[in-house]
Amino acid sequence: MRTVKLLIFIAILFLGNIALAQTAPSFVLVNQIEENTSYLGQLNRETFEKGDADEDEASAAVHRASLCLKDIEKLSKNETAKNQKFKIKKYKSGTLGFEEIEWTLEEVTSFVGDYYALAKLSELRRTLEQDLLHCLNWTELLSDEESNLDVTRLELAGDDGKKFKARLKTAQSFGLVEKVTLNVNNKTYSYKQMLEIAEFTAAAGEKQYNKRREEIIAYAKAKDKPFLDKLTGGKKEVFQNFFAGNAGAWECVGSGGKQLKTPEQLAAASTWYTWTSNIDKIINTWTLTAYIFSGDKYIKTKTKRGIGINPSSGEFQ
Repeated sequence: MRTVKLLIFIAILFLGNIALAQTAPSFVLVNQIEENTSYLGQLNRETFEKGDADEDEASAAVHRASLCLKDIEKLSKNETAKNQKFKIKKYKSGTLGFEEIEWTLEEVTSFVGDYYALAKLSELRRTLEQDLLHCLNWTELLSDEESNLDVTRLELAGDDGKKFKARLKTAQSFGLVEKVTLNVNNKTYSYKQMLEIAEFTAAAGEKQYNKRREEIIAYAKAKDKPFLDKLTGGKKEVFQNFFAGNAGAWECVGSGGKQLKTPEQLAAASTWYTWTSNIDKIINTWTLTAYIFSGDKYIKTKTKRGIGINPSSGEFQ
């Protein structure tokens, strides 16, 4: 019985704590709002507007503003809060001092919401600068017909453009587009200019990537065609699965280590050997794969591993 009473007492305390956490007294919320708003008010707003706030300062402002906005939301549920006055200590522009002012809930909300957006923009600004530098470089390369970028770099260019565009859209959501300006290499870029650079990089990168990829696929098919026309049965199937699509960038040998380079040589060989090497700081190893045929019929695949960069000629038996 004593245990049951103890459990009931603990449950009452637990539920009471939950209720307290959910319905904090108005004066507690007011004190917290005044404290966090005063913290923001004592910061130099011009530092944020010019984008000169460092990462720690911006993160701290975002944190304080976020807490304050949550408390404002809770307090707003109380009808009497509409008439609540807040004593805020604020940096006095053009001086080294501070002033204490009295604000309504609406004025506090406007000030904190605006500061939250400015601080979030400051957090994002460093990343936007890197995005802009990357995309300016890609714009130059993508506009140069002689740059001859490979598919990997073209894909990266398109991705960088898309990421930059997405982050600019995030900055736009703060409602401070007129303040989204960056200075790179002694040149100032507006939000509109940066968005145009991002869109060009994303579109040109993707377009040139698709074009180059189509060229590579066409080239690979042209390289594979003589082999696929010549080979039949299991040999054609093995070639299709393990050699085709590499634009001829494969190496194969027959018995005794003789190179197999032509369709006729592959058609005549009863065993195709290929290998891969694993270069390691401690020990180098190789893996040898043998595709075994009887005529054009596939029989089996054998795998062997050894130490070294490449298998010796004696392994091709």
